[in-house]
Amino acid sequence: HGWRTSTGVISLQIAGFRQAFGPTKAEFVSVNAPFPASGPAQEDIRKFFGEKGPYYEWWDAVKNPDTQKTEYHGWEQSVAYVQRQIDELGPFDVVLGFSQGAALTTLLTAHYQKHQGYFPFKAVVLVCGLMPRDGLPDDTRPLLDIPSLHILGEQDPMLPLGHQLHDIFTPSHRSLHVHPDGHRFPALPKHKPMYVAMAHFLLQVINE
Repeated sequence: HGWRTSTGVISLQIAGFRQAFGPTKAEFVSVNAPFPASGPAQEDIRKFFGEKGPYYEWWDAVKNPDTQKTEYHGWEQSVAYVQRQIDELGPFDVVLGFSQGAALTTLLTAHYQKHQGYFPFKAVVLVCGLMPRDGLPDDTRPLLDIPSLHILGEQDPMLPLGHQLHDIFTPSHRSLHVHPDGHRFPALPKHKPMYVAMAHFLLQVINE
């Protein structure tokens, strides 16, 4: 899930994927981030899901006053936490992340490639993702060599960061879908064909 949201939020956001896969082709499992939100959720989230949530975040992004670089306080704990969830609840075919969750999924993938030399899943889905500004292994090359599905919004202020993220995955294994809206999943029912195409891509990867 994204920054200062929850499994309840992401469960609604992935409705398009649920419809595209149908009741028999996929099972969805979501987990809350390990850190309670350090501040209020965004207004639209609070209006729909309530002021109190509870809401969670994968890390707190803080600018270091000495280096002026953004640091993700807690990213190591979040990566380790998700690795434990995968070990305990898996196996899983795909890991999906939205916004901050997409950045977390990228860190998770990079550290599996760097330190384990394998992935315990077959593909990643990164929705409105952003290139992590902290936590990536020192050498980001070679590219992340795992099938990846990228979903971006044309009106998303973070669109350039999403393209940067797309570019660190192996070109032959990645698929990019762009919808005309902002920082969100593609809207239903307008983009149902997009979800069908994305589900087809993922099923091909899983069944290879």
